[in-house]
Amino acid sequence: MAVGKDPVQHRKVAKTKAAVAAGTTFRGIAEDWFRRYAAMRSVSWKKNSRRWLDRDILPMLGDRPVAEIEAVEVLVLMEEGERRVSASHANDLRGLVTMILDHAIARGAARHNVATALRRAIPKPPSKPHPHLTEEQLGEFLRADVEALTPSVLYAVKLLPHLALRVAELCRLEAADVDLKLGVIRIPAPRMKGRREHIVPLSRQATKLVREAMQLRGPSLYLFPGLSARDQPISKTAINRAIERMELPFPIVPHSFRSTFGTITREHDLGSHDAIELALAHRLGGEVERAYNRATLLQRRRELMQKWSDLLTQLARNR
Repeated sequence: MAVGKDPVQHRKVAKTKAAVAAGTTFRGIAEDWFRRYAAMRSVSWKKNSRRWLDRDILPMLGDRPVAEIEAVEVLVLMEEGERRVSASHANDLRGLVTMILDHAIARGAARHNVATALRRAIPKPPSKPHPHLTEEQLGEFLRADVEALTPSVLYAVKLLPHLALRVAELCRLEAADVDLKLGVIRIPAPRMKGRREHIVPLSRQATKLVREAMQLRGPSLYLFPGLSARDQPISKTAINRAIERMELPFPIVPHSFRSTFGTITREHDLGSHDAIELALAHRLGGEVERAYNRATLLQRRRELMQKWSDLLTQLARNR
């Protein structure tokens, strides 16, 4: 060893070089995990996880030998995530690190997962229920001026109450998902939260809006393409901001429409419990689902969605 060199630092550098050569740095394991695991997850999950890896996790842990990472290093990562974004983000980062270290153990590159001890290190804020809309508020929303929005956002906002979709699922709809002859939107399993194909029967009102959106989208893959990047869909943020700009005198978020749909359809007895749950893409018990055939289920849901859109039309006219 050269005179004047710190032997401890020298050993650390040597270990890091060896880990890089063996592919057992945290970065190497993380990339292997992402390559194997991401294919099974949704587009939004892959996008968020990739961003968090590149922006937050790998700059701090990437060059460390994965077997030598200590809990305090992960805690520092979490605290920085909380300081810069939120407690929820800190726990999202811990969740990714936990999965990567589990992968390291499975591949024989580490023996312990230090991130599992940090589950309660930064408490998550209590979740707030999504605000539910009354019929009067729903009517006020439907009458509100949205004409100043871009065409994609305009039609997404107009369709949001009719389809009972999660906002991310709505934003990522592709033109190929739409079958106007059969009167349905068919969303493939990888784009659904529950990882199961979801079919949305279209009411007459929803069909009209979808048809108009199809005519305005241009050559884009998406039903609601972004304004500046036509090869990308509009974002959830665009929907949120559009609703905020409506300046309605009551709390409302995009997810409000799902909870409102579930409540009001039951109050008005617009459909059976099973039809409503399936419209919300919730799972029913296996025996219940097997008791129906797909045609019966789809017809009941089509009747439900038409009654729901008819009620929305009525509420929009009431003042």
